[in-house]
Amino acid sequence: MNINLELCISVGEKPPALNNLIIPQNNNYMQEQRFSFDAMPQMLVAIAEKLDAIEAKVDHLTLPQKEQKDEWFNLKGLCDYLPSHPAEQTVYGWTSTNFIPFHKRGKSIAFLKSEIDQWL
Repeated sequence: MNINLELCISVGEKPPALNNLIIPQNNNYMQEQRFSFDAMPQMLVAIAEKLDAIEAKVDHLTLPQKEQKDEWFNLKGLCDYLPSHPAEQTVYGWTSTNFIPFHKRGKSIAFLKSEIDQWL
């Protein structure tokens, strides 16, 4: 992103509101500095330089990645998810021979989507 600042001043014209411009600065406390209209071009150059520095810092930032919670399938959900849509009895046979990754939850079985994707 490029920032282009231009200041167009007609000779001899000074808007009265800009004669004693007050710019707040935020250090440890608020401090006022007065600038004349004649100092405006230098102020704008300084602002543009600071914006370029901020832009360079922001460009190097990366957003934290959200942790993706893995999805669990029950037997029917797995049969629907698999491309071949096997019968439930077929999947039971795969689990009994440890052909497919699965987890026992009490008396039922569950399948972790990431493990199934890796298995495919």
